[in-house]
Amino acid sequence: MGIQEIMAYVGPKPGAGQRASVGSKESGDRYQREKADFVVISTKAKALYENGETQKFDVIRERVRLGYYLKGEILDHVVSALAREFSVENPSQASGSVS
Repeated sequence: MGIQEIMAYVGPKPGAGQRASVGSKESGDRYQREKADFVVISTKAKALYENGETQKFDVIRERVRLGYYLKGEILDHVVSALAREFSVENPSQASGSVS
């Protein structure tokens, strides 16, 4: 069943001996609104997510402070990851290694 078919679905089709329910377009729209999928994210879940993101940045800040990212292999890895992220050829590979 394709997405358009799912979106337009308003119930089972009548079988033999059953009458099709005749409803207005408005009742079909109301049915779709009432049955629509939705997600509710609790404030606790949001807070946990934000706390996790803050912790990730704290780890990165500490690594920068300690010079972790200045190591050759780490710097190459970071540059490669950034190049993949931005779909750009890795400049350190084109011109040799970064010292």
